[in-house]
Amino acid sequence: MMLDKDGYDLVCTSAVDVREAQRARLNSVVIDGLSASVGEMFRGFAASFPHTVAAIERKYAVAIVLCRRFQDTWIASLAAEGRALNLFFYLIPETLVAEGAEFERKCAMLPPRWKELYRYFNSFMLTEDSYLSIDWTNTPFSYSGRLSIERYRVLRGVKKAVMRGFVKSIQANSEHYLRCWLLTDAGDALFLDEGKCDGKVYHVKNDDFADYRLLEDPETVLDNYLAHYVTTQSPEGFDFRT
Repeated sequence: MMLDKDGYDLVCTSAVDVREAQRARLNSVVIDGLSASVGEMFRGFAASFPHTVAAIERKYAVAIVLCRRFQDTWIASLAAEGRALNLFFYLIPETLVAEGAEFERKCAMLPPRWKELYRYFNSFMLTEDSYLSIDWTNTPFSYSGRLSIERYRVLRGVKKAVMRGFVKSIQANSEHYLRCWLLTDAGDALFLDEGKCDGKVYHVKNDDFADYRLLEDPETVLDNYLAHYVTTQSPEGFDFRT
């Protein structure tokens, strides 16, 4: 699956390709990292998700910035071409990149290493297309795209009583704070109680909420899963509980 660059107004493979109009939209970490590996561009991401980044570097070409002009606004994507699927990082516009206390507040509910999925980008996704889709499964949702428990329930057709039982058994203060951060096509879902900010992650398989599991090491588990997904390009065959 080749990445079709013809649909874009500007393709940047190194920092010198980035013009003034795009510099206002792109973080210097991305601009300065162009032509380098993903691990060199996003050092914090590589330190927190070493297996994932190694798999990305093994399976995908060096990431490039693809820019489209929409009226007077430039929209930029960071993409890496693969043989079957393309990988897109959902870049956060430079004006919205949170740092320091603001970033820590925004990501306080996450296990510490997960935060690197949301520092300079808003997670990533694999696609057959040559453009980023806002809705995706199999990798963690974008920050604003994570699902409320009610949205998950409706999407999956789960009975309200089942959800109430889950909320009670994990002793959540309120179902309003429960969010699904990952949903895979293999039926795996990861939930966090954002009201507690305790970094605990609950795994549910095929909507069987009675058989939920609190993950012992959610940081390593997510790194291993994403490495598996990036390598095999399928969520099947990964066990979140081993």
